[in-house]
Amino acid sequence: MLNSIKNILIIVLIVILATGISIKYSPLTTLDTSDTTSNVTESAFFLESNSANSALTNPRSISILHKSTREKSLSFYDDYMLAGRLYKNNKFYKAIDFVLVSEKPFNIDLSPDKPYSVEINLSKDNLKVPDGKYKLVITTNAIGLKYSCKAIELDINYKSSSPYVKASNKLPSENLNALTLYYSCIDSDVEQLVGITRFKKVSRNVYNFTLKELQTPVDINTGLCPTSPIDTFHYVSQKNGITYIDLPSSNDKYTNPKTARKAMNSFIKTIACIPNHGRVKFLVDYNRADTFFNGVNINKSIECNNFNKSYLAYDSGKRYLLVDCDVPSISKSDDTTSKANQIFNAMKNFEYHGLLNVIPKDVNLQGISVDNNIITLNFNNAISNAHANNNHLRSMMIDAILFSFTSIEGIDYVLIKSNGNALDGFKGYDLSKAVKRPLYINPE
Repeated sequence: MLNSIKNILIIVLIVILATGISIKYSPLTTLDTSDTTSNVTESAFFLESNSANSALTNPRSISILHKSTREKSLSFYDDYMLAGRLYKNNKFYKAIDFVLVSEKPFNIDLSPDKPYSVEINLSKDNLKVPDGKYKLVITTNAIGLKYSCKAIELDINYKSSSPYVKASNKLPSENLNALTLYYSCIDSDVEQLVGITRFKKVSRNVYNFTLKELQTPVDINTGLCPTSPIDTFHYVSQKNGITYIDLPSSNDKYTNPKTARKAMNSFIKTIACIPNHGRVKFLVDYNRADTFFNGVNINKSIECNNFNKSYLAYDSGKRYLLVDCDVPSISKSDDTTSKANQIFNAMKNFEYHGLLNVIPKDVNLQGISVDNNIITLNFNNAISNAHANNNHLRSMMIDAILFSFTSIEGIDYVLIKSNGNALDGFKGYDLSKAVKRPLYINPE
């Protein structure tokens, strides 16, 4: 048997030599010299950062180096030298580009003693992310190395020191009225609007006065977008429980895909905060219209849903702000207990872009009971120490609980307990009894 195999191999070798095929490329060798050369080339280049092997907390900027073990030029045809992918809770969160190139192609020369160094800004404001733990994966956009050069992985923890202004139940003056106006976040990728309470003396038609105030930019200290989400309007009036708002068809803010939806929602949510507001009907150039706001159907009046909201937080860089979010899983047929469980799950686990969950992961809701317009929430002991040593976050969590659970229809008060006992230790709150929903959210 062995002699037969040996004879076959000899015959094959004789054939190869007779045909002039190089042994280097014969089927008898497993050496792939082209792959070997490629591997040598790829391993000659690498990214390096002295921050790669340590956890970063609230980083500002770090250095990234392109390095080479031999002399070589690299070319970049993309707009940016580096590409980043940010992950949160092991899920892709967003893509981020670093280091804009001045021209294309952009070329750099490397040698063993001459790396190419760049600074990248990893501040939370630049990345536009809420507090939390992230993994950032950075790769080069150099031609030929995008998929072969080993990436840099950074573990980042963002902890904000932003203050929170508690919701209020008192007017600054008896002569003032409270208006809740909905503005955009400075991060345009955040879909939700933020309700801001402004205190003004209303001296004329409340609907017209409110929308005029909404046209006014929000206070710079809120950290929100400095321009209003709405623009001009022809008129606003109220008749038979419907608020009519007439808009100019030529205004770009109402037709641009990037701003139209937020403008519409800003009108609706702001009007919905006026007592006895009713529904909203949009008109265009003094006539009825079937569609507007970049294709939205407006041929019927629109009702704003103020029920079943989960309140999350937005860190504007200036302060924390509470943001109401829909809980899509809730249906009309769900009872109060079911709605409450779904709202709590959203407060703790929902991942809206740019927003922060106000309930820590170790806080669990152990029981719910309802007595007329009072809902009792029994948490585990973890709620007592939630956001320890940060009274701003503790206050924000309590306000979020009060706003969220009183958004359930028929619920006006919330009694918060820990393992069946009254909750204490929260500065400025008497939680020994049921607490009513606060009146004024995010005072300006």
